[in-house]
Amino acid sequence: MVYAAIKDCPVFGGKLVSYDAAAIARMPGVRSTVKVNETTVAVVADTWWRAKKALDALPIVWDEGPNAKVSSASIAEHLKTGLTRTTRLPIPITVTR
Repeated sequence: MVYAAIKDCPVFGGKLVSYDAAAIARMPGVRSTVKVNETTVAVVADTWWRAKKALDALPIVWDEGPNAKVSSASIAEHLKTGLTRTTRLPIPITVTR
């Protein structure tokens, strides 16, 4: 049996650019490194712990995209702006009973 540990891009909307599988190839138990999709990479090993430790050591380059600058503070400010807006949005509201 083999096990995998996976890592997805830490920023929503980001993508996997590259990873250096050779850097972990000789670690104990490592069988393979796999690109799962455009945002995810996995390490396959003979135990989950070895897969996780190898994944932690895997050099990965992410393209974090436009959401890289988004923070809790910027989201809060955006929401605050929406709550304090004085102009009405042109959205028709239909109430059904």
